[in-house]
Amino acid sequence: MHWKRGLPPGSVQVLVWMCFVDAQATLMFSLPDSWAASQWGCTLAVVNGSSVPEGRDQVSSRGYPVPFPDRALCERHVLVAPPNHLVKLTVTDLDLEPSQSGPGSMGCLSLFLHWPDGGGHFPPVTSYRRSGDVTVCHNSSAGRSWFSASRRLALEFVSERNPEKHRGFSAEFKFVDRDQFVTRGQSLSGDGCHLLLLSEDRQSGSIFSEGFPALSPHQNCSYTLYGSRQQRVTLTAVRVALQPADSSCASGDRLVVHDGTTDRAQVIAEICRSGRVVQVTSSGPYLHVTSHVTAPPDGGGGHVRRPVAGFQLEYRFEEDPGRRDLPSDLIPSNFHKYLEDLDVMGMIIGDTINRTSVYLPSETRCELSCHQTVLSGDKRSGEVSSPGHPLTYPANILCRYEFQGNGNDRVILHFEHFDLRKNTTLKTCRGADSVTVLGLSAGRLRLLRRLCGSGQPARVMSPDHRLLLLFATGGATGAGPTGFRATYRFVRDYGLTTGVQLPTSSCAFEFRSSVLREGTFRTPNAPGYYPGNTDCHFYFIGGANETVLVQFGYFDVEGIYPCRLGSSSDYLEVESNYRANLDGLDYHGTGHGPPERYCGDTAPPNPLITDTGRLRLTFHSNGQFEATGFEARYRFISRAEEVNVTPAASTGAAELRLPPTGLLLLSGCLLRLGGAPGPG
Repeated sequence: MHWKRGLPPGSVQVLVWMCFVDAQATLMFSLPDSWAASQWGCTLAVVNGSSVPEGRDQVSSRGYPVPFPDRALCERHVLVAPPNHLVKLTVTDLDLEPSQSGPGSMGCLSLFLHWPDGGGHFPPVTSYRRSGDVTVCHNSSAGRSWFSASRRLALEFVSERNPEKHRGFSAEFKFVDRDQFVTRGQSLSGDGCHLLLLSEDRQSGSIFSEGFPALSPHQNCSYTLYGSRQQRVTLTAVRVALQPADSSCASGDRLVVHDGTTDRAQVIAEICRSGRVVQVTSSGPYLHVTSHVTAPPDGGGGHVRRPVAGFQLEYRFEEDPGRRDLPSDLIPSNFHKYLEDLDVMGMIIGDTINRTSVYLPSETRCELSCHQTVLSGDKRSGEVSSPGHPLTYPANILCRYEFQGNGNDRVILHFEHFDLRKNTTLKTCRGADSVTVLGLSAGRLRLLRRLCGSGQPARVMSPDHRLLLLFATGGATGAGPTGFRATYRFVRDYGLTTGVQLPTSSCAFEFRSSVLREGTFRTPNAPGYYPGNTDCHFYFIGGANETVLVQFGYFDVEGIYPCRLGSSSDYLEVESNYRANLDGLDYHGTGHGPPERYCGDTAPPNPLITDTGRLRLTFHSNGQFEATGFEARYRFISRAEEVNVTPAASTGAAELRLPPTGLLLLSGCLLRLGGAPGPG
């Protein structure tokens, strides 16, 4: 085997070939310092599980924490876990010279995670690839952990020089039981990839992707959860790492959760990104989860495996969880301090949102003086109001209104009347009676709105199937404000009334020229703020000689171009000529070239015209910031009509209704118009 990386002129290549006859033995091999100092060579250290009685130890570069030599250096470490165990490696310190010529050259650590078990032996050093499954060349990687896919994990440290006296690396490793990453269920196929999980077997458990936590899934799998007649299934995505987090769920690896027993049931969640806690509850006693792998074929009937963790889901069967009260500790007893710690956005209706701390009046009593729970299974729409409305509400109360749906439900709240005691000295909610609207997802509260004063706030849509409203008042008494009255409704179509809703996604709508040649579409809850953590897909399918024309009435999507992960951007993704199964339900895929994204000050072309009769638009919001989204008009046109298309400013786009923020998109430019206040 030849190692030619960075060989200095006149250096001697050192050939290393080791065969292991007894895999249970501990083997140490190294080149003498006097030889390695002048010749190019590699040291090899093999640590077997039998030599680590505690099941954990450390591995580091030579001499750590003393700086490693200022010369060409190559070290290899192989960690071998006991049978039925994996290796977990955590980098504790990484102090390397930044690489100038890419992985495998100067100051890099390569990890080999996918080293298949081979009985009592493992391949000799010559089977190493040029670089590992993971190559770490950045000091910011300290603290990260990786798992092996089998009993063996290897790491290689290569450096060309060390003039700055860097320490090298240090890592901790431990051996973990492989069984803790096994999904317990009844296999419906020989490969164990299709499982049935029954509540009569266990009331709760975990679902792991095949290869978790080291490698991406190898094949498409499914998991069907069956409860008893009166039960519901709650599913929580604990860890998801399927593909780059910046990818859209419209393509690439993803988990799809169906509200039923097959993949033809309505989709209530699509999960493809890390760093986002997702929790869904079935509308009946069943859930069906499918994993979709889109990596290139590996030639063996599966897909190319990537060094990402895969997914871990937790499930539990419960007697209609919607009828349980919220945990007593979910709302802190010191609610005043809780709001202060949130550093939430304070706002007064009709004013611009100002980032500020928000305080309740110090004399507010935080015992719950009133409480209402609204269940979608009991009532799909109705009305809630402050105590005593339309008369003056009491002082020193904290009222709680819980809206709990299930399945694909979303809650829309619209305030018909809003009149609260104001703080006359500040244009924020500090010191004023207020209504706080919170989303509730996976047991966590998320601030959606904080309202005070008088006027009519824009309507609010929940990001998932639950919503919590808190009404807090201070100590002022006597005649005065009349409180609030709000209507609510549970919807499963995100309140969108155009197009045909598809069961392929929790928010997917199809527009066919054979059904309607022109119409409108918009983001959920427009013209109010769109909900966070939402993906909506709009599919346009025209005839063979047709193209799709889209004109935006306004475009207000938070973000910074090019709308990627690092900027925490929401976006509209545009893909023309995407692949579509016109007779089935598979609308995912890619067309020619990567999709384009638009957000912030970079709006899509107006009008937007495709070169074929197919168009996919995907709207994504990440929940960090919100705006009013967009409204648009679409039209299927023949190719002969394209010559008559004129810019949006002269085709009536200005006549489309203005959003509350006063935004209007003309000729591809985003203009901010005066006169229309932002949504409260």
